[in-house]
Amino acid sequence: ANNIADFGEIELSRANFTVLERNQLGPLLREMELAYNVGDRAQAQRAFQKGKISTTRWVVKFDILKAEPVASAGGGFSGGAAAQLISIFGGGKAAAAGSTVVGSVQTNEEAKVWNVGMRYKILDANTAEQVANGYFEDKMEAGATSTSVLGVSQRATGQLGLDTMVQRLVQKSVVEIDARYK
Repeated sequence: ANNIADFGEIELSRANFTVLERNQLGPLLREMELAYNVGDRAQAQRAFQKGKISTTRWVVKFDILKAEPVASAGGGFSGGAAAQLISIFGGGKAAAAGSTVVGSVQTNEEAKVWNVGMRYKILDANTAEQVANGYFEDKMEAGATSTSVLGVSQRATGQLGLDTMVQRLVQKSVVEIDARYK
């Protein structure tokens, strides 16, 4: 939640919105969030009228609504069975060496796709009423490959981290907020 709020502050500031620092709001922000979450509109309105927030026009909240795996694939090769066949049908030192080399071969590949969805809400700071919202989804891919031959192994992974995905979704949200509500 803190990373999402941090990304929100950064991206809204980049879009030339005036952003109040959360660390300066302290207990007021917690009081406002509690009142909003329990649905106490009167308490939320009182919280919005205090301190630095009293001159604030809008409050924007970002939430991850889903982060779910939607696809995965994998495969690999093990040289064990081929090594046994070479041992059975071959003979001598060459077959033994070939069996050892082929038996040591191991490969593995795997990939996963995640679907991540983010919602934003805009609240009127004077009334605590929700005035707008939006939702964005994006796919995040993660994958890995590994190979091992004669004890020498190699592994590679490639992925887009959840923080990077969240930042992208916040950026899309801020673009829409900027276009529609600024």
